[in-house]
Amino acid sequence: NAAEDTMPAYWKHRIWYVAIALGGIILTQALVATHFAQLLSLKAQDIEFVLRGRRPVKDIVLVVIDEKSLNTFPELLAFWHPYYSEAIHAAEAGQAKVVAFDIAFGIPVSKWAPDNDQILAAAVSSAQIPAIVAYIPALLAKQAEWPVPVNMIAGALGLGAFSNLTVDPDDFVRNQEVFEEPAAGSGDQPLARSFGLRIAEKFLGTDASFDNGKLTLNGRPVPL
Repeated sequence: NAAEDTMPAYWKHRIWYVAIALGGIILTQALVATHFAQLLSLKAQDIEFVLRGRRPVKDIVLVVIDEKSLNTFPELLAFWHPYYSEAIHAAEAGQAKVVAFDIAFGIPVSKWAPDNDQILAAAVSSAQIPAIVAYIPALLAKQAEWPVPVNMIAGALGLGAFSNLTVDPDDFVRNQEVFEEPAAGSGDQPLARSFGLRIAEKFLGTDASFDNGKLTLNGRPVPL
């Protein structure tokens, strides 16, 4: 203390500046190390999939909107409801277990095509197989102002699923949310499902269960 009392104020300030600088460097290095560890863990997951090899996939049909289809159908993409309806009926005729649309219907189109909304909603509600319709949660706030029949039907039948994609710290789409976060006091209210999870549930014919922090689907644990 005696030495500190006799130390010039100039040097006291310099020591404080050095201490703050060193503290900042240490903190930065710790954050860099933590971020690096996160990236290393994520890349280790990727290596596991590479070492596992490809898994056989069959009986999955992708109906895509490509350049050929865009050049074939004269209507604007926003008015393709009749074609989506035909796709549902075709999947049903082909004895598919489930059909899913990764297209979000944000607004009704009855102002321009009076029958389109009802055509698609009727196809979803009358199909003998589950027809899952993706939605974007941010657009649901507009449902009261712009009600979209197919979204209402899908929601009532448990066929709506959110299509949000999340990215990991390395900006790669890898880990996804499968359930919405339960709200306090929600009780037994069904949780919103992700698009991929809802397809898997309907394909297997059973819903996933989330109990005590563990997720199971069709009797098998799902890693979280």
